[in-house]
Amino acid sequence: MLTNALPIIVVSIVMALLFKASKKNPKVDNEGNYILKLPKFYTIIGLFTIVIATALFIYDIFFANGEDKMIVFTIGLVLILIGLLLFSTGSISNIKLTNFAIIETNMFGKTKEIKWEDIKDVSFGKVSLELKIKSSDKSIKAHMHLIGFENLVILLEDKVGKNRNEFGMPS
Repeated sequence: MLTNALPIIVVSIVMALLFKASKKNPKVDNEGNYILKLPKFYTIIGLFTIVIATALFIYDIFFANGEDKMIVFTIGLVLILIGLLLFSTGSISNIKLTNFAIIETNMFGKTKEIKWEDIKDVSFGKVSLELKIKSSDKSIKAHMHLIGFENLVILLEDKVGKNRNEFGMPS
């Protein structure tokens, strides 16, 4: 019974901590712009997953028998990809809120900019937990776990003239 409930308890605690972190104030750069980033938890879990994948590759090379080699390699490959995704998303990607625009930097370092006056639609995905901000030709997604997410919602309400309920967000 406890073994079935333990994963649910752990996931619930982690989610509660991530939502709590998203309510904190974001970092502010030298120009006074807000910088919204995911909590360090994403980077740490990414590094942890990369370490486990590396250990699996070492096990695969030196210790796995013929039957298990492909399975261990595949699991290691999947874990390294997940780890790299989490690490780069947590450490590189961010959203900058300026007086004139929202600027998203993705995990590859590429940027997208939407000026406040060019925003055509804002919607919230209840499953993805992402706020999707659209202009006529671009789209920026802001995950609810971003530190400073509430600052983004408040700015959007002000700039777009709609409230969080109209975005599809829970109150």
